[in-house]
Amino acid sequence: MLRRGSANPTAVCLAMVLLCLRPATGAVVGQAAPVSEEGEVLQFCNTTAPPLLASTSSKQDLIGPLLHVAISTSIVGYHSFGWADSGRPTLLLIHGFGQSLDMWDVRLLEPLAREQRVIIFDTRGVGATEDLNISSPLTIQSMAEDTVEFIQALQLPLPPNLMGVSMGGFIAIAVAALHGDAIHRAIPISASAGSLGSDPPTDKGLSIVAQPERRPLDMLSLFYPLNTTRGAKAACDFAFQSLYMLAEATITEAYGRQALAILHYFNVETAVWDALPLVRNPVLLIAGQYDILVPAQSSRAMAARLPAPWLVVIPEAGHGVASQCRDTVLDLVDAFLGSPDL
Repeated sequence: MLRRGSANPTAVCLAMVLLCLRPATGAVVGQAAPVSEEGEVLQFCNTTAPPLLASTSSKQDLIGPLLHVAISTSIVGYHSFGWADSGRPTLLLIHGFGQSLDMWDVRLLEPLAREQRVIIFDTRGVGATEDLNISSPLTIQSMAEDTVEFIQALQLPLPPNLMGVSMGGFIAIAVAALHGDAIHRAIPISASAGSLGSDPPTDKGLSIVAQPERRPLDMLSLFYPLNTTRGAKAACDFAFQSLYMLAEATITEAYGRQALAILHYFNVETAVWDALPLVRNPVLLIAGQYDILVPAQSSRAMAARLPAPWLVVIPEAGHGVASQCRDTVLDLVDAFLGSPDL
């Protein structure tokens, strides 16, 4: 039986953390941190200057031109690229909270595009996607409905596979639970089915959120376990990528509406949680053992309710498991999407 009462700490933690990770309103995503904060990260990463990174032109060459398609709620901006004639369904990627399609690392996109057609898109009101009714509230369910309508507008030859990270994972499992006929398979990463039945963040996660002034390394530790070699390396890589990020997405009111959607998902909505036993799509759940934002137990709880899921909890990985353990995640995704239908 689900607990009732005060707001779910998971939702409060996610909303607070991810909003405070954003720059001030109107700032460019990826702006360098103040020198003192940058210096702390450089010291932790045992270097005196960020390493030179590959040009982003290779990513632009891969994803091609920005395209648009209209649905009832928005005009969706997206990129479509990869091996369209592979025989596999198209793979749609859904970005996380407070992010945009620019979040996807070319080192993840390139291997995926070698195996199938890939589509990355911005959710309603974010980046290249225009919200046609900014006064309407967002919910995880409404974003799942947007995704289904987007899929229909694309007129794909086969129902696509769907992969989402964090909030994108919430949307992916919501589509599988509530609109399963629209897709083939779902891959929620660092995700949850919401409701009051989901596990709250760890004490460490809550303590970092509660700090009035958060150090850069504390913020990085929300996504990567800095006390592990792989976690520290991934955190430094992420920090350096952020310093050089060339994306020009700006902060919009959509991020605040997304935060409210997360609160609603964990405190009011139960439809996704309730529908899990009825899901007929193959589902691969990937979680990090040391995720302190959306604990791995959330994926275990979904696995216990789904009919026949794949569940992988990657040791020593955090909330940013998709970037921290990129090669492992890519191998898992390829094996899952290449496996025969039962």
